[in-house]
Amino acid sequence: MKYILISAANLGAQLSPHFKASEFYSTSPDRPKEHEIAEPLVLAAEILRTHFNKPWRITSTYRTEAHERRILKAAGVPYFTSQHTKKKAFDSQPADLSAETMKAIWLDFTTEGELYQKLRAVGITAFGIYNTFIHLDCRDDEFKAKRRDKWGLVARWDSRTGAARKVGNSWGAAWVSSQAGTTPPKPTSSPKPATKAPVAPPSFTPARRASAATCSR
Repeated sequence: MKYILISAANLGAQLSPHFKASEFYSTSPDRPKEHEIAEPLVLAAEILRTHFNKPWRITSTYRTEAHERRILKAAGVPYFTSQHTKKKAFDSQPADLSAETMKAIWLDFTTEGELYQKLRAVGITAFGIYNTFIHLDCRDDEFKAKRRDKWGLVARWDSRTGAARKVGNSWGAAWVSSQAGTTPPKPTSSPKPATKAPVAPPSFTPARRASAATCSR
């Protein structure tokens, strides 16, 4: 797996048509001046931005272990080695926090739709859905349940709560249980996503040290 160097000295570097290095720079208080991130994360961010044709916000990438411990402790969760600490994960959301966009993501992921397939094709192996953001990572191990699709092992979970969870709650539960290796039934009354022309996956290859350029979000 290839990694891209993110440096505090070159945060204006353009990593893809819509994203700069600064957007992937760690937000951990004790972050180093330089750190790497896995290349599939940049490819995935560009796919999300292009697929929905709207600005996309990255909320978390690499986290130091000390930062991760504080986050988990505050949530009352025992410490475990997160993919964020391995530089293989990022959390993101539509910049407008659109509930409709989040719903469209949930529906696409649970039906292994066009977006899901594009993300799998560039190396994303884990999909987590939350109320206002999604988690994607490119782990190559730590698959607790041996769930497979045509690309291989995959981790998937639905952590929505409250009103968001009510949108297809039973299907969400089936999606999580499908990690055991069974195929969940197709939803019978879920709304279909709007038909749109297929968008080709990005053809760019981010450089390890890209030169600075203007980001057109």
